[in-house]
Amino acid sequence: MKRMDSVTVGADRLQTADPLRDEPERGSSLRAERPPMIDFDDRFSRRILIRLLILAIVAVALILGSLQFITQLYFENQLTMVGLAVNGAIVLLFVLGLARLVATLFRYAREERALGTFLGALDAEDENPAYEVDSRAMIVQRYHAVLRLTEHNVPVNHGALASTLMSNENTRLSFPRFVNNVLILTGVFGTIVALSIALVGASEAQSAIAARSLARNSASSSRNSRSSSNDSGANPGSRRADARRASCSWSES
Repeated sequence: MKRMDSVTVGADRLQTADPLRDEPERGSSLRAERPPMIDFDDRFSRRILIRLLILAIVAVALILGSLQFITQLYFENQLTMVGLAVNGAIVLLFVLGLARLVATLFRYAREERALGTFLGALDAEDENPAYEVDSRAMIVQRYHAVLRLTEHNVPVNHGALASTLMSNENTRLSFPRFVNNVLILTGVFGTIVALSIALVGASEAQSAIAARSLARNSASSSRNSRSSSNDSGANPGSRRADARRASCSWSES
């Protein structure tokens, strides 16, 4: 009995020595000075979007500045339509992947704002911290999942919840990754097509050069045959003149 009385007296002393209950002003100041539950950057996605916007403006300025060179390189100097088709497919896939990536970054920016609002409500010790947050936010879905598990006296496995969330987000990011892989393969395919077209052009140029050299050789051979025939026609007269000269010199002697 004496031990139980000492325990109850110690508990009463602890309750009476609670500064947050006896001094409400001091307790509120201590709660206000408490650091936030999670330290994160709620403007990370916004900064990435701003960088992408700046990069897009610079790219458009460079394209407009070198528009004549790009037109000559990709449109006017194309030997076949294969190059236009490959380049058009590459540009289309790049634009689609970039649009999907920008939409995902906007979604993550909303999730960051929702997480900041939820953590602020937790720091303020609101009864329902998810009241002012969108119900479709990831933090609200996680909060309701934890509440349901605790209501049914089920141990909360945060690793399993995190793995399911990561699998869902990987399905959302599968299209940009697919576009990335396809662009790499399309670049290799474009290189192979360009090399094949270059080899075909080189073979055609070589055949044209061979035809020209054959024509020149035939023309030179015909000229040589004509000159030889002319020489053979002029040789009998010269032989007769030489014979006459020889006979005159013999008679004089």
